[in-house]
Parts: sequence; C-alpha cells; structure tokens
Amino acid sequence: MLLSIISATLLILTFPNFNQSYLAFIGFVPLLLGLHNKSPRKAFLISYVCGFLFYLGVLYWLYHVTIVGLIVLCLYLAMYFGIFGFVFSAIESLFITRYRFFIIPFVWVFLEYIQAHLFTGFGWSLLGYSQYRNVPFIQIADFSGDRKSTRLNSSHTDISRMPSSA
Repeated sequence: MLLSIISATLLILTFPNFNQSYLAFIGFVPLLLGLHNKSPRKAFLISYVCGFLFYLGVLYWLYHVTIVGLIVLCLYLAMYFGIFGFVFSAIESLFITRYRFFIIPFVWVFLEYIQAHLFTGFGWSLLGYSQYRNVPFIQIADFSGDRKSTRLNSSHTDISRMPSSA
C-alpha cells in the first residue's frame, strides 16, 4: 500500500497547484512495482486506493461544494484505477515483458477514454492534461489529441520499470 500512496502523491504533484509535470513520467512506477506478482483482486485493491487518493488530492477543491459529493466522486473514479490494476495483473501473468510494454499504455488510455465519455463523462484530471505547461511535449496533442500524450507518458512509465534482462 505504501507504493500506492507514493504513486498517488507523485501523480497529484503533476497537476496544478504543484505543476511538476515531469513527475508524470515516473508517477506510475511505484504503483506498477506494487502490482508486480499480485493476484488480480489484490491488484485491483492496491490500484483502487491509489486512484482514490489521487482523485481526492486533485479534486480537493470540490469540498467547497460538497464533501459527500467529493467522496462519492472519488470512490467512483478510483474504479478506473482499480480496473487498470486488475487488467495489469492479468496481462502480467499472460504476456512476457516485451509485449506488456505495448499493451499496458493502451489499457490506460482506453480507461481514460471511457472515463471521459461513459454516461455523461468526466474528462478532468486525465494524465495528458498534466503536461499543459510542457510545451515541447504537449505539441503532439495538436496532431493526435491529449490521448497520445497520455500514451507517451504511460509508455515511458512501463519502460522505466522493465527489468534489464527483457
């Protein structure tokens, strides 16, 4: 769980008030390390905690409107992190490291897309948005939207935790 908290903290720091966008490239590393060799159920729980803390830290300002609404929204949005952890665990047991590098970022981008469009959608706090001040990097969004910058962020994260023997 400690790695989940560290990951949530790093991801929170990438968004405004802190604007440390470079942390988006390593923000998932502690979480992914924490998910290594976990059952899908345990991976879901670890990721869910990370997601809940992340959304609580990024959407904190909603407490001015409603504390109960903030908690319920964070509990709902954390499900996407949980699903990611579940899928990551399943993929980790099925594929060798080389293929995981290509699949995991697409899983994250797909979940962000679903989050932004399912029901009425909630397109806030997507990983690509953390790069709004990183002008050279965010230029990719001109051609492919924020999803490509999110994929590049998450690809780098998975590369950074790959064993050197892969």
